Amino acid sequence: MKQDIDNDNFPVYTIGVAANFIGVSVHALRMYETAGILSPKRTETQRRLYSKNDINRLQSVRHFIEEDGLNIAGIKTVLSMIPCWKLKPCNIEDRKKCDAYNKMGEPCWIVKTRGDICTDVDCRDCEVYLNVASCTNIKELTKQVYE
Repeated sequence: MKQDIDNDNFPVYTIGVAANFIGVSVHALRMYETAGILSPKRTETQRRLYSKNDINRLQSVRHFIEEDGLNIAGIKTVLSMIPCWKLKPCNIEDRKKCDAYNKMGEPCWIVKTRGDICTDVDCRDCEVYLNVASCTNIKELTKQVYE
């Protein structure tokens, strides 16, 4: 199956190239992944690949750290406040099962227990993950959900 490399979510950059684009170490990118700020694509050999959307997200993360003074925990908390259950939208039964709805502190794409609507979904392809690729539009996204 032919992949569309012009798609901004298509993973093409290795971790070293992504780190170079952003101006951080490879270790920093691994730390962001461990914290759940982003989720790079993993190949069959577990090699990390990053997309243009991932690079945009990483640039926003660097802005939050360098310009806004947030730390990793602060960024993770901001990302965890995205009302994914409104964006999907999830029914009440799905919400009862889902850690993204019931617990604070983790973005929906890294929670362990999910509702049925998200069970078989690759979070990298989910509208919630994709809509916050730049991280700077979270407030606008939240306003749209509640208006």
